[in-house]
Amino acid sequence: MKVFYEPKTLNIGNGIPRTAQRIFRDERTHRIGKQKVVLWTEKNLQKTNKLIDEFFIFGSKRGGALAEKTQENYRFCLNEFFKFCSKEFDEITYDDIKNFYLKIRNKISDNSLEATLNPIKGFFRFLRERKYILENPADGFRIKSTKNNSDKIIKQIFTRQEIAKIIESCANPRDLAIISLLYGNGLRNSELCNLEISDIDLERGKITIEGKGKKRINDLLPNVVERLKLWLRVRGKLKTKKLFVTKFDNPLHTADIRNVVKKICKDAGVNKKITPHSFRHSMITHALEDGISLFEIASIVGHSSVDTTFQVYIHLAQMETGYLKKFRNF
Repeated sequence: MKVFYEPKTLNIGNGIPRTAQRIFRDERTHRIGKQKVVLWTEKNLQKTNKLIDEFFIFGSKRGGALAEKTQENYRFCLNEFFKFCSKEFDEITYDDIKNFYLKIRNKISDNSLEATLNPIKGFFRFLRERKYILENPADGFRIKSTKNNSDKIIKQIFTRQEIAKIIESCANPRDLAIISLLYGNGLRNSELCNLEISDIDLERGKITIEGKGKKRINDLLPNVVERLKLWLRVRGKLKTKKLFVTKFDNPLHTADIRNVVKKICKDAGVNKKITPHSFRHSMITHALEDGISLFEIASIVGHSSVDTTFQVYIHLAQMETGYLKKFRNF
């Protein structure tokens, strides 16, 4: 008999990946919308749910606690996996993981596939490190790439001439500051929205960025400092601490940033499939072309491993001799 259980209340549409919604929305026990998600399995997975909570508290291999949005995404994917297997954590085998992978691999891109399976691999790595299991069933499991995601990325990369056009097309100080941070510091959309005035130190030329549960401090490029000074003068004093606001003085959200970026690029005559992340892709690629080291780039953009930067971007850049000051001139 199928037992219904509710490990956590999830708010679909607020932190759960769209790809995950697309994969599983045809399941009989799901209701997509801002409602509770009730998952089922052949057993009540009490032991597993307890350890999933512990996993979120202590984090995975590096021991760092996971960000709230990451926890929501991870919990959703783990719930789907254990629902598929209908087993407790200590009964899972390599074949269970492989069969789950075979179920979803043709429905989503390789990147989305990684995002769905990484929580599972991380969870079992955590269980092995804490000695809850003797062997990690995910050991040796590799995702076979079936699609060339670099083609998708390269279509989003701006030329330096396009960056110049976009900068010139910014109609106000706020938009100019937004584009300057997205490109100059390679910020993620969520990182930009989370910025508060206190995160900006214009005297020292520093910015504190919080993304994926971690903080990093970057240098601000001189021209970005000037553009932020101009925006802060226009912004004035408001109740909200958020750096970027709407014309009604409300904090900007990620959807707002997407709309701002699309409008500016349209005004600049740049016709590409564009997202705020396109500036991050472009910044990393241009920095590689200018001869900036992988270690420095990974530190700037908040990649936890240099391997991430290398695997995704190194084949996109046409390597040239250059210097950091060359990149800073935009």
